[in-house]
Amino acid sequence: MAGGNLRKVVIAGDAERSLLIHFIEGRRGEAHRMPIGDRTLSAADIDAVRRWIDEGARDDGLSPPDYTRSV
Repeated sequence: MAGGNLRKVVIAGDAERSLLIHFIEGRRGEAHRMPIGDRTLSAADIDAVRRWIDEGARDDGLSPPDYTRSV
């Protein structure tokens, strides 16, 4: 989220200015399209990422639950 030498990768609430969207849509050129070396994301996947960013890009803290086994 913090980014690198370019700037923040995700600007919560603003997908249009977020570098993550630029890279997954290929706006920075095909050589920089993410994921590098793999298939491009579907339009539905890109829309989901865009929506997540526009809605605030919250970390919902979804960690796997701790399970215990009772016998």
